[in-house]
Amino acid sequence: MNQVGNMPEIRRAVADDAPAITRIIRAAFPEYTPDVIPDVIPTHTTFVAVSGETVVGFVDCFTTYDIDDEPRWEIDWLAVDPKRHGHGIGTALVRAARDAGKESGAKLARGLVRLSNAASERAFEKNDFIRLSDVLALYTSDQPLKSIRSVADTRRSLLIPVTRLHDIVVWIEGELSDRVLQQARHLIGVRGWHAAGALVPRSEKKELKLLEAEGYKHRANYQWYIYRYT
Repeated sequence: MNQVGNMPEIRRAVADDAPAITRIIRAAFPEYTPDVIPDVIPTHTTFVAVSGETVVGFVDCFTTYDIDDEPRWEIDWLAVDPKRHGHGIGTALVRAARDAGKESGAKLARGLVRLSNAASERAFEKNDFIRLSDVLALYTSDQPLKSIRSVADTRRSLLIPVTRLHDIVVWIEGELSDRVLQQARHLIGVRGWHAAGALVPRSEKKELKLLEAEGYKHRANYQWYIYRYT
C-alpha cells in the first residue's frame, strides 16, 4: 500500500519491525512491558503505519476457530502513537485488517475494544463494525495449577491456545465451570504459557464469582466490535 498525501504508508510488518511495535505498545498502553517477539510477526498478519521511516501505528491479526470449528478473524492489537491520534491512522489500519480477513476465508472479523477507548471505537465504527451491547469483564490468571481438583463435566467449553505478539495464552470460551477454569490454569503450567483468560458479561454475577473463586483476577472491561463478510 502506498502513502497518500499526509497519511502514513500502510504495509505488512516484518520481523525487524518488532522494536518499533514494542515502542508503540508501550506508548499507547504503559501497563504492557514485554517485548514483541520478532519470530511471531511472520506467522501473523500484521500491518504497520509508517511515516517517513518511523512506525507510528500497527494492527495485528490472526485466525481462531470457534466452538463449532468456524474460522474467525481476530483483530487482536490496534495501537497508534498517541502523538498521532486524530489523523485517521487507526481507521486505515483497521481497514487493512478487515480486508485481510476477507482474504483469509473467515465469515466474521472481531476486535475487542477496552471500554472508553474512544479512538479505537471510532476506528472500528468507521469501518462498519457493529458494537455488541454486552460489557465484558476480562479475567485472567498467570498462576499455574499443579493438579485439577474437580471431576469432569459435560459443559460445552473450549480452550484456545493463542500465540500473540508478546506472549502465549489460552482463551476460555463457552460455558464456564470450575473444571474448565482449573484445566486452563493447569495447561499454562504444563506448556509454560503466560496466562489463561476469559471474557464474561458483567451481568453474569455467578460466573464472575466462579472466576474469582478459581484464582482469576479482573483486569478491565471491554466490548466486541463485529464485522460480517458477505
